[in-house]
Amino acid sequence: AGAEESLRSSFAALEKAHHASKPAPTEGTAPAAPSCDAPSEDVHLHDESTAELPEPWLTFEEAEQGLPRELLVEMRARGFTAPTQIQAHTWPVLAAGRDAIVGAKAGAGKTLAFLLPCLARLLREDGPQRTAGSTSHMPVHMQRPFSRAGAYSPKILVLVPTREAASFVEQEAARFASSAGVPVLACCGRDGLRACQLGRLREHPGCVVATLGRLLDFLDSEQHWFSIRAVKFLVVDGAERIISEELSHRNRKLDADPKAPRQLATPFSVEQLRSLAVQVETPKRQAMIFSQAATDGVSDLARWILKAPVEVRLGPRNPLRASRDAEQRVLIVADEEDVEAVAATFIRRHYSVRAVKSGKALVFAAEPESCDALAKQLRDALPEEIGVELLSGGRSPAEREAATSAFRGSGACVLVTTSSAGCGLGVQDVDLVVGCCPPADAAEYARRVSCAGRPGRKGLAMTLLRRRLDARAMGWVAEVMRSTGLPVPRHLAEALRQRRLSDAPPVDRRGVYWLAEQAAAEGRTGEE
Repeated sequence: AGAEESLRSSFAALEKAHHASKPAPTEGTAPAAPSCDAPSEDVHLHDESTAELPEPWLTFEEAEQGLPRELLVEMRARGFTAPTQIQAHTWPVLAAGRDAIVGAKAGAGKTLAFLLPCLARLLREDGPQRTAGSTSHMPVHMQRPFSRAGAYSPKILVLVPTREAASFVEQEAARFASSAGVPVLACCGRDGLRACQLGRLREHPGCVVATLGRLLDFLDSEQHWFSIRAVKFLVVDGAERIISEELSHRNRKLDADPKAPRQLATPFSVEQLRSLAVQVETPKRQAMIFSQAATDGVSDLARWILKAPVEVRLGPRNPLRASRDAEQRVLIVADEEDVEAVAATFIRRHYSVRAVKSGKALVFAAEPESCDALAKQLRDALPEEIGVELLSGGRSPAEREAATSAFRGSGACVLVTTSSAGCGLGVQDVDLVVGCCPPADAAEYARRVSCAGRPGRKGLAMTLLRRRLDARAMGWVAEVMRSTGLPVPRHLAEALRQRRLSDAPPVDRRGVYWLAEQAAAEGRTGEE
């Protein structure tokens, strides 16, 4: 009853705060990303060298001095009226051949910020690419032989944290790379996709988008013909997630084996990414790192693989600062409360007072089993026209792709996902994020919130926490709120105070008396 009353009052407050659902995009502006006309944040550029920084390209007409017209025509055809802030400042830096480290929140247009300059330079220097012709339909022993080790290397290599991110970048790249004559391939996913991707890799695509694990797999098993020696453009997209995903994976393995040495729980992927960069032998290769958060791991990676980089940052540097476009709300429930049922009730009420398909909701659950149960509850609770899709590690690649496509398109309004699988979806019209499980750390909570606060759109991030079991996560939530410049809600501050009191060790009165006697004795000794 307490949780229901808290939910009712919380929802009433949310309705008051979100009476206006979300602004419709202006005519001619693509809903996928805002233009420079969207509400702006400060863009910070920093260059340790003495070189003069180029002026931003605020219009497509200005961008024509460094980008081919056919790429900009494609931008206009998709409804964009101007570059986004991060694109306007990043394009001229990358077009000048400089390495860069770029930080911006989700929805800022980072993908096209690196894709278009890479494609432009590749087209200008090498001309349209030609595929080697497909032999992937043949048995492996009949596929095209290669005369020497590392005979093929892509020109553009983009590293991403998850298969969903790889799929999104591949789709974005394919739209623009086709006009530049650059074939694109995503290398990611389970073993069931490996043979197909390997066959397409033998066609020599000019741009490869890969997760770290799949790339290392191909470099190891296919080293007699595949390498990254001739990569001209090395992009690490979602760098903070690549590092944290690797660290999270190692920590899960350590938790399963308590006897494992704890010093293994370090972000080894920084070293792996460094070793990959060393394999690139192109004399004038260009490298760039894109991330949402300026973590220590990202800074370490930049020191290893970037040469005299230009830093382009949208908004403050603090990695725990979430989007100010998303309101943060926290609902604290009893430990024995059915969190999934509370979340289903909240989401049902959220859609009942709004027009159907007025926005999309991203719902985070802890495990694949929790995702299944929550998706079932939501399908039972919501009208049929509000589609509910499920995305988790327990789904097949085909099911994951179908769920992602439906959520990106008009087939579903709600996506239930694990925190890992929800990374890099590239969906812009999310205005509600519900966390049914505690975040792994403060940085993950900040990323969740930012999913609901895209530039130019208002959103809501609702987090459900159990009073005692999720006490640690309450501290992370409060830390992000303070970093974002928001007051910590009274009920959350009170819960944290109660936690500190309960965590305090019991006072041994006998010990207190003994310490007092010792102090008194020392005082007398000093006087003597």
